[in-house]
Amino acid sequence: MHLFEKKYFRFRVSFELLLILLMSCSFFDIRFFQPFFKNDNIIITYMLMLAYFFIRNMGFSFRVGISKKMRPLWWLLAGVLLSFIPAYLFYGQHLYYSVVAYRHFLGYFAFFAFLSVQPRRDELKMALYAFTVIYCICTFYVSFVNPGFIVFEEKEGFEFIEEGDFVHMLRGIQFLPLAYIFSLDDLRKEKIGIKNSLMAVFVFLVIFLVQNRSILFSCIVLTIFAALANKSARRRLITGSFILVLLTLAIVFMYHFIDKLVNETIEQLSDQDYNRIKAFMYFTSGENGFLSILLGNGFISGKVNPIMENLRLDGIYHSDLGLIGFWHQFGLIPVIVIVTLCVKSISSLHEFTVRANGLHILLCSLTISYFHDFGLSLWLCLFMFLYETDTEYVIAKRHQDEIRIQKIMKRYRSLSV
Repeated sequence: MHLFEKKYFRFRVSFELLLILLMSCSFFDIRFFQPFFKNDNIIITYMLMLAYFFIRNMGFSFRVGISKKMRPLWWLLAGVLLSFIPAYLFYGQHLYYSVVAYRHFLGYFAFFAFLSVQPRRDELKMALYAFTVIYCICTFYVSFVNPGFIVFEEKEGFEFIEEGDFVHMLRGIQFLPLAYIFSLDDLRKEKIGIKNSLMAVFVFLVIFLVQNRSILFSCIVLTIFAALANKSARRRLITGSFILVLLTLAIVFMYHFIDKLVNETIEQLSDQDYNRIKAFMYFTSGENGFLSILLGNGFISGKVNPIMENLRLDGIYHSDLGLIGFWHQFGLIPVIVIVTLCVKSISSLHEFTVRANGLHILLCSLTISYFHDFGLSLWLCLFMFLYETDTEYVIAKRHQDEIRIQKIMKRYRSLSV
């Protein structure tokens, strides 16, 4: 393959991955794109894009559907489908309404597309970096230039710089930590140069300015983890120095905002009327007995029962409590699958990007939902893809099978057309 063809192939895959990332968050709800993504149009468009990915790479073996790589996804979806039972028993939601209400789980089929395409690390990284730049531009444009550029379902913002100025948290923020993890991995593997340092600082600052406390806390922990995960003392020193400089700059120039976030968190946790506290009390009440603990309560359509709308009016959202909210709706099986994957991924034999992603999910698992929203499911599919493609390498490494390691590395790290 000629150099030009290789570069074109890499660019094409990165562009397609970027397009899927943007589609998964409805292009940040930009007003221009709303006619294309209104109601279920986004699901149809998204699934057509995934089908294109799958068909274009027909070298992919259909046997992968019953292989070990697919078992976690099958178990997760099986647990979700079992929640049809309590949805019918407790709320009278028949099969048709359950199928329609659960249609957003079609997003999990992105995992098939990723296994088919087998994107390289640099292709995925390029797409995530481009996504972060676009996210930053749209955030500042909406916040300071033209708020009508996007369609707000709920106008929620975070005070920024001075009273009256807001940075709106757009859809897609869940992909920023993934970009940050890749930038940290580059710092670990290579000398700290201008390019790597600026990218890591840029992604961190975007996350900081959006001021999502759960993601910000996770990224601080991941930065420390990146330093400690290095076996080389020299690498630990380099990454540790970067952390020290980053935190010093944050404290010196942004002390006011850090102090405000800390005080706001303390006040909310001490307020019994705080939404997350109310949600926790409701989700753990076990109002429907043992069956709801085991299989959840189901995702209830508003056409069947108004309970979901009533909870929203009371400020209770399943997405506010991550895995707890996911368990309340879909039961223990999907939660066990996700937690097991995350715990296994933290093994020292895995690549840093896999370990850091698993740690990030666990750190945010009680405050952010990456699991049952149509767009957010792409993030979990990316994690599952990184984990499963790295696991085969880990198994070979444990047995010190050098020939098998070389074959696996060639399959997953080389280009294929």
